[in-house]
Amino acid sequence: MEKLKFPRILIINSPGAHGRFLHYSLDRFCTATPKIDQLPFNNVGNSHTVDVDRTDQFVFYHGYPWELDFKNQPIIFMDIAGESLYYERATINRSDGKTDLFSETAIANFLREHGNKWPDDLARENISIREGYMHGFKNLEQQGSMVLNKQRIEKLSNGGNNLFLYNVSNFFNIESFKKSFENIGQHFGMEFELTGIDHLYKEFYARNTILQSHGNVQKYLSGDKTVRLDILQQAYVDAQKD
Repeated sequence: MEKLKFPRILIINSPGAHGRFLHYSLDRFCTATPKIDQLPFNNVGNSHTVDVDRTDQFVFYHGYPWELDFKNQPIIFMDIAGESLYYERATINRSDGKTDLFSETAIANFLREHGNKWPDDLARENISIREGYMHGFKNLEQQGSMVLNKQRIEKLSNGGNNLFLYNVSNFFNIESFKKSFENIGQHFGMEFELTGIDHLYKEFYARNTILQSHGNVQKYLSGDKTVRLDILQQAYVDAQKD
């Protein structure tokens, strides 16, 4: 295997934070890695295609805070700080592309299937899924995904790692996505050549219904009450009320 030009960089992801898409994009546009022509998307729009050529320059990793025992490593961490609504919607819907975010039953079933007992806890208290998420959005310091995000960052920061926080909001538009490569390059001393990135982002956006509808909450809060909100979006809107 050809020797890497740069130290191997770990990409530490949370489901729904698009770490696999970033992994693919870094491999594709890094000037030190071979050219990639294939698109990475599977039948539900996730970047999980296994037959796309990969290198060892970037290594994808999932992990709970207590599993992240890395020391003195270059790491890109998929950060969801400030974007709990997008993250929660993406986690539930984009993992299988089928979960109906307009159905409390579908959301509860998804959570149960993934080992989450929270829907049963809510049911015992006669609290709906929407109300449960509303309370979480009202107190983001104690909201589950935000707590885990902070714990992951703290664990990695305490390991002496060369840590780059890649916020999920970088995927919200092409300008931010392009700028993120400049920032990563400056941080790790790497170069990226972004020919084809506009087309790649267009394909990513076209397959991402969560991203396409992400702005609906702001439209609704700005006065457009014709916008249709899903369960989590409505919970977020309700959380803004006194």
